[in-house]
Amino acid sequence: MAEVFALNSLAIAPVTSPIQDAVKLSLEYSITATYQSWEWLVKYTVDVAFRRVVLNLLQEKTESSTEGKHAKEFTIPKISTEGIPEKDLLNVGLLSICGIGNGKEVIAINIVSQITKNDKGELFKTLLNPLE
Repeated sequence: MAEVFALNSLAIAPVTSPIQDAVKLSLEYSITATYQSWEWLVKYTVDVAFRRVVLNLLQEKTESSTEGKHAKEFTIPKISTEGIPEKDLLNVGLLSICGIGNGKEVIAINIVSQITKNDKGELFKTLLNPLE
């Protein structure tokens, strides 16, 4: 089965920031088909032993998406960690960008995040670019 998606570039700014700060993602990608309906989903997953918390961060619908090269920018709002124990956050998480075409997942970009605490006790996220 031929690939219908190729990620050509991904920029993350800033790479490291307080967990509550917004992040800008810029991507360039190619798809080999046209979709009559298109939707972007961005979510963050906190995954610890025996428990997974999925936070929906962004959902954006568009009319369609055509075959060819595209550029897309997202500004991801703060990751609301309310109700999630700090010990669970201080781990590896996953920021996922999904492109849904005609009701099926066409694009899946997974960005690993490392949450750490600085010397002032503030939580910081570092996003690891999968293309680097």
